[in-house]
Amino acid sequence: MGRFALNPPGAPIGYASIDGQRVTVSIEPVWYRFFARTHDILGGDAVGAMKAAPALTYSTTAALDNDKVLTQGAGLSFTSGASTLTVALSTTGVTAAAYGSASQVASFTVDAYGRLSAAANVTITPAAIGAVPTSRTITAGAGLTGTGDLSADRTLAVGAGTGITVNADDVAVDATVVATLTGAQTLTNKTFGTPPIFPEYTVAGVPSAATYDNGVIIVSNETGGRTLATSDGTNWRRVSDGAIVS
Repeated sequence: MGRFALNPPGAPIGYASIDGQRVTVSIEPVWYRFFARTHDILGGDAVGAMKAAPALTYSTTAALDNDKVLTQGAGLSFTSGASTLTVALSTTGVTAAAYGSASQVASFTVDAYGRLSAAANVTITPAAIGAVPTSRTITAGAGLTGTGDLSADRTLAVGAGTGITVNADDVAVDATVVATLTGAQTLTNKTFGTPPIFPEYTVAGVPSAATYDNGVIIVSNETGGRTLATSDGTNWRRVSDGAIVS
């Protein structure tokens, strides 16, 4: 069937008059002609044809047998115009914008229909991601340099001192710098670049042989003159003949 125009008249369908207890309704002739034209177009059973034709209505109830009522579901909005019905998504209150940045992460809430019902920017903090804050500092210990906070790269280095040279892969000590050793020291398989200097005592002032077992000293007034002596853990003995210093 081709398309056709079926425009109802612009006049009222009829008028009613009251005469005492009697109400008379008269239909305008133009409406008779409209119904007749509708009958001719749709066929003999005009009402039956209209009932059988699929229709979608924005009414609370179906008017004809085959009407389908359009209802407003959750999350939708209806706007009815003079000759149109606009169906749209309801707004959720979320501000249209780009979320997230170099210092913020986007936080979203999704409703049961898969829509965003809430959105916000959350600032990224070191504590939130388990990172160390840049205010944390590195403190160089004794002999080191490179102190600073974590806002920049830091390099720890060995600090140079008198007679000490720090190289790329080692630390060199100037051979002309002589260190003074205090207390008990053990030198194993060492070669002296210069003659070692031993402490000097008188016979009456030698230290405890037990404290300095295997130690070496100079006794300035030993019998026979100045001599080297070593400790056997009990006594100091002359190196020349092994006799006890006396």
